[in-house]
Amino acid sequence: MLFVGRLIPEKNVDLLLKSMPRNKSLGIIGDGPERDMLVRLSKELGINVTFKSGLSYEELIGLMKSAGTLILPSSREGFGIVALESLASGTPVITVNSKTNAAKDLVTNGKNGFIVDLNPKAIKSAILNIDKANMSKMAQSSVTDYNWDITANRILNVYRSLI
Repeated sequence: MLFVGRLIPEKNVDLLLKSMPRNKSLGIIGDGPERDMLVRLSKELGINVTFKSGLSYEELIGLMKSAGTLILPSSREGFGIVALESLASGTPVITVNSKTNAAKDLVTNGKNGFIVDLNPKAIKSAILNIDKANMSKMAQSSVTDYNWDITANRILNVYRSLI
């Protein structure tokens, strides 16, 4: 399992830690003001968590490709580039159903990941039900419209329409 993002309250990484099944491992990639508290909490819970930061883009994408799923429990998320990158890597995404979480718009529940309620029981259930082998192709195909060539052409067309 993998989380990537800034370690701040809105990301709800503490809930993710409380959701982790004992037989799973979690990589947390990022830094922020909650890091020390999250390290202590993971030790108190006795779960297998590795904290990393300062990775190159290539290292990050490599970790995404090898992860079973990316978990993004943010109650407030913009577009969700990390979710897009994960899906493009063939890794399903678990995210939460929140009005201020735009990343949920990238996930088709049960196809390329899961959209769950923001609570440990729902997140844990999704973790236990993720099936990367069957969701990987759907994850990749779900984001093909977001490649750079298509996006650049769309932006260019918007600019042309303003002339």
